[in-house]
Amino acid sequence: MQCFASDATFVDPGKSAPLDRGGIEKEFQGVFAAFPDATFETLALDPISNEVAAWRWTLRGTNTGQFAGGPPTGRAIELSGCEFIQVREGLIWHVTAYFDRLRLVAQLGFASDPALPTPAKD
Repeated sequence: MQCFASDATFVDPGKSAPLDRGGIEKEFQGVFAAFPDATFETLALDPISNEVAAWRWTLRGTNTGQFAGGPPTGRAIELSGCEFIQVREGLIWHVTAYFDRLRLVAQLGFASDPALPTPAKD
């Protein structure tokens, strides 16, 4: 959280409103509580301007803690995403994040993913 400005905001299209700094901290705490072995692999960090960059990442982890109100599934996830990060005075001021929610809930076993092959029936 030291990298975020005091008035930072985080936009996740799945949320009804942007998160403020307190909401950002709570969101990250929730992710790492649900996936304590979570790692983010940087695929690319592409500068767009002096103040904006696009960060492409892959998240990997195992769901061993409560997530989105549900019990742990014990399932592993691998999820790609992208964030547009705006920096002001050396600190993260604004982030807009995108990732495939359907892929996430499918990997956790809560929904089927139409992009994944359907198992053959006997």
